[in-house]
Amino acid sequence: MDNLLEKMSQTTRDEPYFLGYILEAYSEAARIDDALLSHELGCRPEDLVRLRLCRAPAEATEDFRRDVESIARYFGIDAKVLARIVKQGRVARLLSQASATPTPGYLLAARERDEEDDP
Repeated sequence: MDNLLEKMSQTTRDEPYFLGYILEAYSEAARIDDALLSHELGCRPEDLVRLRLCRAPAEATEDFRRDVESIARYFGIDAKVLARIVKQGRVARLLSQASATPTPGYLLAARERDEEDDP
């Protein structure tokens, strides 16, 4: 059963619906592994498997607070720490997506100039 949950947990890393997607973005940005992530969250490493399977908290302020508090209560972790990690994970994911798909002209300033262009 644990092996099945672990496999399911791994698939959440690519699905925005799940908390695993956000935790993965946070871990990548912070350059930490599961042991450090679980320590930061204040949970056991084996709890990360089930935590990743949770639905990601809503983005609306009141719904976000309710969702984070509910998850934190269930896992016995600090809601403020979880909220911070979720917010930072979302920002990290947005930044990585933005840098992966630059807008046209984004790198225009990085092109080489001809010597004729220099005054």
